[in-house]
Amino acid sequence: MMSKIIFDEISVSYLTVEYDPIDIKPYAKGNTGIPYLWTFDSGKPGPHCMICGIMHGNEIAGALVLDQLLSEEMRPLIGKLTFCFGNPEAYQQFDANNPTQSRFVDQDINRVWGQELTDTSQNSYEIKRARELFPVISTVDYLLDIHSMQASGPAVAISSDTEAAFECVKKLTQVPFVIAGKVPDPQLLRLRDLPHFNDSKHPRAAIQIEAGQHWERKTVVKANQIVRQFLQSYGLIPASELPPALPQRQLKTVQIMQQSADSFHFSKDFKSGTFFKKAGSLIGIDGNKQITTPVDNCYLIMPVHFRRFAGPCGRLAVVDEAREV
Repeated sequence: MMSKIIFDEISVSYLTVEYDPIDIKPYAKGNTGIPYLWTFDSGKPGPHCMICGIMHGNEIAGALVLDQLLSEEMRPLIGKLTFCFGNPEAYQQFDANNPTQSRFVDQDINRVWGQELTDTSQNSYEIKRARELFPVISTVDYLLDIHSMQASGPAVAISSDTEAAFECVKKLTQVPFVIAGKVPDPQLLRLRDLPHFNDSKHPRAAIQIEAGQHWERKTVVKANQIVRQFLQSYGLIPASELPPALPQRQLKTVQIMQQSADSFHFSKDFKSGTFFKKAGSLIGIDGNKQITTPVDNCYLIMPVHFRRFAGPCGRLAVVDEAREV
């Protein structure tokens, strides 16, 4: 069960849901023997690409993107193409009047891709769903996992620090911020952390895209653009005109802000991607303590507005000069 969220004036302003969730039940049967999972094989050599959405039930943009791609009967020119509705039970609990409360059924499905897959003593809904999906995911070459975030701001890609992931994300010119790094906790593996996507001997990659604020209409538009560019870049769908490329910054995390008091608040409504020129710039107040930037030339990425006591409040990151092209 999720703990109670602590709201303030800024976080309340992000509760407006600008678009309606869709009914995903027509996709329940799938065509693979796995509910809500669809795979199409061109019969020609090429990569197996997967588009995954709604791993978190409150991040509803992914369902709309998957619906559009399936509705237009998108099929791969080469290789295989798989569409995955990740956490359908959580998604179907979504309530626009209480939109923060359907992230998962039992536990975060984006933290169960390690020993949980084989530990038969653990049987939450999300673990059983991960086990159901894993045999197909383990055949995928390139995976794009559509997510969204609590704050407004431009899209962010999160990936491992492998060369394959780096080459994959460089193709996504509608994503201005990229954060790469190693697995933060080997006991809580995300989908992108699977060893399958982190083997230097094989050019496979899983990219997590935070396409924008959860319930802003433009997040659906941006996610759709990113997905299509991803598939075009691997030759699975025909090339088409895309918006002008955005400059892409390769970032590394220098601090994950953690609140220690139940009265944490941001000093203003910072967008994800806000740049702070000087160290010591005020970001928020945690009880009686000021939270400031630890270094010069720092970006605030994905500030957390729907906070739970003693939880993370966002990332502070700087340009990774070694990865800048």
